[in-house]
Amino acid sequence: MRLTILTGAALLTSVAMAGTTAQAATQPGPRLAKHECHEVWKMASPHGDTLSRGKATPYVLNFAMVDANHNGVITSKEFKRGCREGWVTTADASTAKDMKK
Repeated sequence: MRLTILTGAALLTSVAMAGTTAQAATQPGPRLAKHECHEVWKMASPHGDTLSRGKATPYVLNFAMVDANHNGVITSKEFKRGCREGWVTTADASTAKDMKK
């Protein structure tokens, strides 16, 4: 009985972890032009601060690929590189509106 419970718990844990990993894009999208990147950065970081994972989610396809030094935040420089490499996308109007609330 204990083995069944432990096996079930391990299976649920692995499925849950796979679901969170699958959310990150494995392929970059279209590259943004400089003006598009600038506009997205202004929406994502109105005060020019670094972006945490939560604030970057609507705009960044794969946080780990953009956070070059892996310190948990994205700087303006890292964001611009992410735009050039296709890891940053434009947010739809409703997402941008929600982010400003």
